[in-house]
Amino acid sequence: MWPTVDCKCLRTCCGAKEAVNHSYFLQQRRTSRLIKAMFGQKKLTPKEQLRETKKEIRHNERDMDRELQNLAREEAKLIHDIKKMAANNQHGPLKVMAKNLVQLRAQKDKLITMKATMTGVGYKASLMHSQAAVGQAMSRMTGVMGDMNEMMDATKTSKVMTEFARQNEYMNVKEDLLDDALMDASRV
Repeated sequence: MWPTVDCKCLRTCCGAKEAVNHSYFLQQRRTSRLIKAMFGQKKLTPKEQLRETKKEIRHNERDMDRELQNLAREEAKLIHDIKKMAANNQHGPLKVMAKNLVQLRAQKDKLITMKATMTGVGYKASLMHSQAAVGQAMSRMTGVMGDMNEMMDATKTSKVMTEFARQNEYMNVKEDLLDDALMDASRV
């Protein structure tokens, strides 16, 4: 039988006294997606992979936030108990609880570091997706440029440009002659 918890989510079992623990089913769903991906169910596109990665990272960050909140509550409780025992002069358990407090704070620091690393992984995944998109765009552009270069014959283009320059110069000379003729006609 599955463990029972009070459900605080907006799923179909909300309000049920014996709600099934959703984290178990979510974990099963993630595991089945991983198994499908490993054994060739359907190859995900890079965009879908990025979406899945971000979803997993967000989920893991939320889990870490919950764990950090739990550790903060435990730390506050432990500090309260330490103060209470110090007031009652119970030094034996006090040393053990002080060691627990140090371990708890170290665990909290490690969890914060792991969360920062997880966030960095998410940023790196986004960056890699962007770089892949730029690479694909450059690949397509290279193909287009290659096609354009094949269509353009360099010697033929050079001849056309030379002819264009010659005709342009010829037209400029005619225009100058026409301008001179019009100036001479306007003086008379």
